[in-house]
Amino acid sequence: MAAPPAPRSPLSAVILTFQEDVNLGACLENVSGWAHQVFVVDSFSTDKTVEIAEHGGAAVFRHAFENIAQQRNWALTTLP
Repeated sequence: MAAPPAPRSPLSAVILTFQEDVNLGACLENVSGWAHQVFVVDSFSTDKTVEIAEHGGAAVFRHAFENIAQQRNWALTTLP
């Protein structure tokens, strides 16, 4: 008999993306097992990044990229 799955932590994951359709699916699989919420902050990708994020259950927000620090800080101060 298999053990029940571990409960999700009351933590949120923030994933910053741009043209990440190749990598995002695996990333979402990894965090979905422990993160209560998953946010993707996308820098206006033109590939399937947003579609993959939405299909993977992430809340998607778009924000123009200036640099990694500003993108991360925008996410920390803006997302719920």
